[in-house]
Order: sequence, then C-alpha cells, then structure tokens
Amino acid sequence: MTYPILLDPELTVAQQYGLRATPTSYLIDKEGNVVGGTIGPKQWDSEAAQQLILQVAKRR
Repeated sequence: MTYPILLDPELTVAQQYGLRATPTSYLIDKEGNVVGGTIGPKQWDSEAAQQLILQVAKRR
C-alpha cells in the first residue's frame, strides 16, 4: 500500500492542523475530513493499521 507523504518546510499545513509534534500522521477520507491520526511513530504496516486504512478508503 502506498500513500502520499507531505513535506511541509514552511509549516503551513502544520499550523492549519494544529501540529504539536513530529512525526504526526493524519488519516484523511475522500472528502478531506480528518478521520484519525497519531502523534509519534506508528506501525502503518501492521494488520490493524492496514485494516483501518482500507475501511476509510471504502467509505463514501
């Protein structure tokens, strides 16, 4: 599974989303809504994380 990784050197998006620490990950649905996230490292290749991503991807 691949997904985009945002680099934000000007901190524009960090300020918009209220970023407090790095790394921070947000899970955003097709409509652009933040539906999940985590502060700090996350095992995105774990079975649970992959199921969550697939679940969000199937939402309408």
